[in-house]
Amino acid sequence: MSKLKAYTIMEMIVTMLIAGITISMSYSSYKIISGQFGKYKANSQRNYDLILFDKLLLMDFVNSDRVIRQSNGMRCEYGDKITDYIFENIYVIRKSEIIDTFKVVISNPKYYFLSEENFVPDILIDKVEFDGIIGNDILPFIYKKEYGADVLIEKEKEGELTQ
Repeated sequence: MSKLKAYTIMEMIVTMLIAGITISMSYSSYKIISGQFGKYKANSQRNYDLILFDKLLLMDFVNSDRVIRQSNGMRCEYGDKITDYIFENIYVIRKSEIIDTFKVVISNPKYYFLSEENFVPDILIDKVEFDGIIGNDILPFIYKKEYGADVLIEKEKEGELTQ
């Protein structure tokens, strides 16, 4: 073999080795970046769902005419519509004109009326608090509603208001 052929073969081996290292590094970088982007996207979607759940529940709780405790959640009553929140084991269902499902686990729900805890379903409430479990995070949720005098007087006439 001539020296020229030996150098050419050696150059090809070095070139292939450098190309292999470059391709390996590029693929590894792509795999790492792709994985991080996937985690970022999943985390962003989870945060979006959480913010949407909080926004809708706050809007319904505060803007409704009445909030009624249900055995498995609560009902927000408006003059012309009803929005139900059903607390299931691993998600929350919001039933209105559109049915939404939120991946939030509700634990320790407590319902109140005039600062007294309410254990009976189908009774008016003015405050609800619970822990929302999302992934490994536990977040406290507290919603409070101010009723007008007309609702309180009507409730007193019905004999539901305690002294």
